[in-house]
Amino acid sequence: MNQNRLYKSKQLSGVSDNKLQSILKDYSQKFRIIWPIAIVGGLTTISFFLIIAFYSMQGVSPDVLTRDPVAIARLPAYSGMFSQIGLLLWATSVAICLFSSKLLANRISFSKVRRFLFISGILTLMVELDDVFLLHEDVFPSMGIPEKLVLGVYGISMLLYLLKFFPILLKTEYAFFLMALVGFGSSIFLDVILPPGLHYIALEDGAKLVGIVFWTIYFYRTAVSFLSAASKTDSIRD
Repeated sequence: MNQNRLYKSKQLSGVSDNKLQSILKDYSQKFRIIWPIAIVGGLTTISFFLIIAFYSMQGVSPDVLTRDPVAIARLPAYSGMFSQIGLLLWATSVAICLFSSKLLANRISFSKVRRFLFISGILTLMVELDDVFLLHEDVFPSMGIPEKLVLGVYGISMLLYLLKFFPILLKTEYAFFLMALVGFGSSIFLDVILPPGLHYIALEDGAKLVGIVFWTIYFYRTAVSFLSAASKTDSIRD
């Protein structure tokens, strides 16, 4: 009887140990998921208050930083509508490129495509930040850096990008990409080459928005195409 009790005790002890290990493993997995979120949330919160504090010391009211520009200026709700649409499309393109490159991360045969999508996402993010904060129009010139020089750097970056990924571009529906470049080129031409005038602004911004639309369509269709090809490759292997 004692031996049976001892055997049963060991069995119960083993079950308890397994449950404990299972619980610890479960919490460990949850912690691995939670801690990056906690870090990002913490850094975002700290950055928010640091920016508020910095500008407050410059005499800028916090609500100027947090409220919508249209509300601050008391403009009609439709003010800057096409500019806002452009920013939304920029963000969409960034998300498509970066998320698609992440999905292709473990596929060696698609490493060049993954790099293409990742660099495209970073390039798009750079242009979007310029568009949001008026970097080449206001921020850099206020620092003594000419607008044309900044645009020249952007142009060289785009040229290097095209040279690097030209073979991949040829495998895609590049007509959309070309239309995007035509839109951006027309916008820059109207912005830099022609003399300033209010009657050019709508044409300049309109050309840029057309370019952004084609840019978003291109990367959406390109990402879908490559992800579909990767999925078919996996199906063939299975």
